Amino acid sequence: MGRANSKEPSEHALYMRKWRAMHPEYSEYQKQYQRDYLSNALRREAATRRASEYYYNNKERILKEQKDRYVPHPRQHPTGAEHPMWAGDDAKYAAIHAWVRRYKGTPSSCEHCGRKSGRLQWANKDHEYRRLLEDYIRLCAKCHYRYDVDQGLRPAMDPSAAGRASQKARKKRLP
Repeated sequence: MGRANSKEPSEHALYMRKWRAMHPEYSEYQKQYQRDYLSNALRREAATRRASEYYYNNKERILKEQKDRYVPHPRQHPTGAEHPMWAGDDAKYAAIHAWVRRYKGTPSSCEHCGRKSGRLQWANKDHEYRRLLEDYIRLCAKCHYRYDVDQGLRPAMDPSAAGRASQKARKKRLP
């Protein structure tokens, strides 16, 4: 029978020729389908080409119109004081500091010494931890400690005790 490299048709091709000869109506249907499919494919291709050319030529105007029509999606859930779990001024230390970071961002420099790197923190002025953004200042860890000691908000640490405490902590960590 027929092989891939030979000139003679395969067994399947011969079978299909016989079948088509016995069913001429299918043959016409198939030819019409191929003509329609080809013409539709050409139409789709031309339409796609025209659309891409139009977009390329009018890109700035189209993007501006899309931006003007954009309406942000409304929040699906309540936030802030509307939320049923809102604690208000009764919120804990970490929650209040997260709230301050959300609205004021991460501190970029110390307000006392001007340091721009290291451990920068939001310091509460009076240690009452209320939800007042103006009640927080940017301080580095060193200035934060000094500020709290100066304001009487934290007891001063005895330098000799600090050394002994850190030695004890190191000894506990060693196996």
